[in-house]
Amino acid sequence: QTSDIVVQALNTAPTNQDVQVKITYEKNPKKGDTILTKQYSIGENNWKTVGSTETTVTMKSNGIVYARYFDGTNGYGTTQIAIDNIDKVSPNAFSVKQDNVSELFELNDEQAEIKVESEDE
Repeated sequence: QTSDIVVQALNTAPTNQDVQVKITYEKNPKKGDTILTKQYSIGENNWKTVGSTETTVTMKSNGIVYARYFDGTNGYGTTQIAIDNIDKVSPNAFSVKQDNVSELFELNDEQAEIKVESEDE
């Protein structure tokens, strides 16, 4: 991460929701130049130009957010952040069916038998 661009995921805990990524473009401290072109991309080849010094990107699935700038005097900066905490896949539902089950349990030093019988549907 370059000191000219700060990229921060606003949620780093595991989630089944979208994750917001905040990108802040700062003045180039090495040259004192103003950043003229600010861009970000979700993935490597989908660059979008940003008009302000701060923007928020919504990640709907895991991936990499890239951010870069050009200052008009051959100065540039680039950085990235990997988002890997999104899991929107629901667990598979399953059911367990047992027929004619018999279990012995001890309760207060006494045995009790529980018998479960099911009817065919």
